[in-house]
Amino acid sequence: MGARTIIVMNVIPLGCTPGFLSFVSGSNATVLDSDGCVASVNTLVNLHNTDLQQLITKLRIELSLPNLVLFDANAIYSDAIRHPSKYGI
Repeated sequence: MGARTIIVMNVIPLGCTPGFLSFVSGSNATVLDSDGCVASVNTLVNLHNTDLQQLITKLRIELSLPNLVLFDANAIYSDAIRHPSKYGI
């Protein structure tokens, strides 16, 4: 029978996670973006997520998988960082 829907999750903005933020000291505040996250890490994440979206689009066509779905965890996580009150934070 096989899977009816395949969900692929993209990468969250890792530059906003405590693990990466712990490497940034007060003197390195210039490496942070407008959300207070490590910009260089999130740039790499965004490149990956863009390529992932393109790959999913390509696979939908080449493999006839219309139910191959991208779950945009990055957008949800980013929205929570920018608008914490929407999430009760």
